[in-house]
Amino acid sequence: MKKIVPITICLFICTGIFAQPSPQAKTPGQVAASAYIPYAGTILSSGTYGLFPAEMQQIYLTAVTYAWMTPSFITAPEKAVPQAGAALAFESAGLLMAGHTDWNVPVSLSDAFWNIGWKLNYWTMYEGYAKTRSLCPEANESFHSVSFKDALKAPFSWDVLSRKEVAYPLLGLLAGGTLFEILSGTDNAVWNTGKAYIGQKEVPVALGIAYNAAVSTASYLFTGIGEEALFRGVGYEEMKRSLGRVPAALIDSLLFSAVHVPQELLAGMDAPTALGNYLLRSAVAAGLQLVYEQSGLESSIAVHVWEDIICSMLLYLFQGGVPETTAPTANIAPTNGRVNTAVNACMGTAPTFSIEFTW
Repeated sequence: MKKIVPITICLFICTGIFAQPSPQAKTPGQVAASAYIPYAGTILSSGTYGLFPAEMQQIYLTAVTYAWMTPSFITAPEKAVPQAGAALAFESAGLLMAGHTDWNVPVSLSDAFWNIGWKLNYWTMYEGYAKTRSLCPEANESFHSVSFKDALKAPFSWDVLSRKEVAYPLLGLLAGGTLFEILSGTDNAVWNTGKAYIGQKEVPVALGIAYNAAVSTASYLFTGIGEEALFRGVGYEEMKRSLGRVPAALIDSLLFSAVHVPQELLAGMDAPTALGNYLLRSAVAAGLQLVYEQSGLESSIAVHVWEDIICSMLLYLFQGGVPETTAPTANIAPTNGRVNTAVNACMGTAPTFSIEFTW
């Protein structure tokens, strides 16, 4: 019952805000509401899920996300309803797999399913904002929305990847990340141990690498799409319109980084390290804003997606030669429980939960 309360309240408020005789007449206030309700709501829930028992945290985040999607349900139901249904199917599958430990499903797989659904809901929030803004002449100038099809294609489009604002950061990350991992040590690297693990299970090295690549790509594709859509395409975009570019850039950088701090602290990260990650991730957010400004949402999505995949693959190649730890990690499980704070700092991903209930 408690999980329904925020959804009911948000639905009641949003129905009043968005109700109009004509669907073609949206006000700047309604545009702002379609941005700040999902943006602020997501930040609020990301900062409060730690108040719940471990077995309820993922369920809490799943439930309240649908409350923050209320503007999209009202303004763009033709897209929001089917997308929410698909998202709920992924989230439910992830929760079901995580709840049945006797199934021996790798945590990386169950978390990937849940994360895909969660980040798909972020995209739905963007759809609602884009639709509302398109119906407000005063707010529609200089705003170019992106379709879900184009967002999916962006990380694999040569036209996008060949842009200097996309290619240069990724090449720099690949070189810098590789150097960092080499300097950190290669004792646990898959080529040194001659082994690879999925969770605690040893598998052939080729299979371990292929599995991590597949799960990381699927999960981080939706992470990049969802987070860029919500943080750059909704929050930053609306704050830039109403507050100006500089305040918007500062606020978005700080908040994007802040939503990841609770999951790191809950995972046992010490405060100085979390602070360092916070500052590094704020800089990453500023870089993504710059990419967004230079060539749009498709480019920032491509950078975010490949940034996460590169980090995950480097981490697995250099640390995947030993079994996954049992301690909770600060990111979703394509990191395989092997916490590397410098790598994790650049990854804007979902938290891993330890769910021990049965269905």
